[in-house]
Amino acid sequence: MAITRTIAFSIPAILILTMPPEYVLLAETPSWSHATYTTLSPYLLPATLPLSVPMGFALAIVVALREKATSRRIAPAILAAALTCSTLSFAASNWLTPETNQAYRMEVSGRSDVLKGANELTFGELTRAIDVIKRGGVADRRLLLSNQPLREMALVLHGRIALSAAAWRSQR
Repeated sequence: MAITRTIAFSIPAILILTMPPEYVLLAETPSWSHATYTTLSPYLLPATLPLSVPMGFALAIVVALREKATSRRIAPAILAAALTCSTLSFAASNWLTPETNQAYRMEVSGRSDVLKGANELTFGELTRAIDVIKRGGVADRRLLLSNQPLREMALVLHGRIALSAAAWRSQR
């Protein structure tokens, strides 16, 4: 019963907490773009979920369990739900977000040959690009990494990984 209440509270909390970061990202859309907010909004949703899911889940736990003492039975269910949220967030951060970020950039620019930046790479691609640059090599020419500092690229990589683990870490 308590886990059902937690999930029931977490869904609207996540949706509500997704709106402000998405609005901020939409507000930063260049004025010269012909893309509309309606067409751009779905592209930005995966980028906001790693932030809104752990916050919404933590808020839902507080609200759903505010009048109940935490029992030994509910703790494993909450931890399992947190691990599931983190796993889904990791998958979204690694595979879905880079693809939708790139689609957003192409939609805004109206071109299909937009170079990828650090936010448009999977964890593996970003790690390989960082390794190549560290060794003094040149990253793939299809990537917009030549003018991005190595430290910034590492920060993007580790920040995305850390956000995907936030729901799990907040419940331990």
